[in-house]
Amino acid sequence: MKKYEYILFDLDGTVTDSKPGIITCIKYALETKGIELPPDYILDKMVGPPFRVSMSEFLGLDMPVIEQLITLYRGKYEAGGWRDCRIYDGIVDVLAALKSSGKRLAIATSKPIKFTDLMIDGLGLRGYFDFVGGASCDASKESKARSEERRVGKECP
Repeated sequence: MKKYEYILFDLDGTVTDSKPGIITCIKYALETKGIELPPDYILDKMVGPPFRVSMSEFLGLDMPVIEQLITLYRGKYEAGGWRDCRIYDGIVDVLAALKSSGKRLAIATSKPIKFTDLMIDGLGLRGYFDFVGGASCDASKESKARSEERRVGKECP
């Protein structure tokens, strides 16, 4: 068996179940703009990909409307929507075991770094990770491969 020194985790859907908060904030943004809510299975598909992609692909919206929705979503998420998540059972034990065995742990997510930091700190996970990378708010770094270290890049409105 190979021995790895570095272990990379995604945040949403891997370390945390953040779907309830994300869905609530998407619904809030759509309802605020008077856009009909899609079926639940569509909302479920919108959790994961960057919103500029999912709102275009699944809702057929144009970019000016999408940017307005993102602003509404982020306002609700920052105000507390992010708290409607939980750490998956057993994850803290896994992180602690890996960390105590000398592994270097990292988070790479397409979630904006501002909100990644809120979650990591708010859930008490910061001490497990040597690197926390997330997206910028301006879509220039929305992929995990291009994530950046915490607090670097354009701030979210």
